[in-house]
Amino acid sequence: MSSTNSNINPENNSQKPDLSINYFAGTKSLKENFIDKDLKIESNVRVFKSKEKGCGYDEIFLNEESEILGGISNQISFLYPHEIRGYQNRIGFRYYKEVPLSSKNNIPYFTLVKTGMRKFIILEKDSEIKDTNNNSFVIKDLDCFDIILTIMRNKIMKDEDCLTYPNSLIEILGFIYASKSIEKKLIILKY
Repeated sequence: MSSTNSNINPENNSQKPDLSINYFAGTKSLKENFIDKDLKIESNVRVFKSKEKGCGYDEIFLNEESEILGGISNQISFLYPHEIRGYQNRIGFRYYKEVPLSSKNNIPYFTLVKTGMRKFIILEKDSEIKDTNNNSFVIKDLDCFDIILTIMRNKIMKDEDCLTYPNSLIEILGFIYASKSIEKKLIILKY
């Protein structure tokens, strides 16, 4: 293969690092900050500002209409760079054990962050970056698998017509990475 052809090789593109994880550095951790006035949800958006860079990321919540039309649970939110939206700009997803728009002080969650072409990490399990207080985002006793199973179970129970199943790519990604977080119980092979 000539050197000019190697530039169009799809394998070369998968080696490019995705800097999505950098949007989280210096932002507030959601844990214990659900009722923080700086993280208040307005018009289905929660803004996480970085003390280091001033930007951070936005968390977009689905409403019931979006859930019905898109087939995605309203227990899952979309993460984008601050004020930069669009399908191709997503940097991750957040999975909640309960509907996040409720007024609870704390809901178990995990964040799936894009780190490369078809590669993700769970921020609360695998991240080395620090929040605004220079603490790790890692939550040691977090059960990601229980969260994603709850989301899928709720979706199946809510579907009275048996027309929608928990089969969106976002739910499948959450399931795969939550499965990987289970210690020594499950092995998922790379494709």
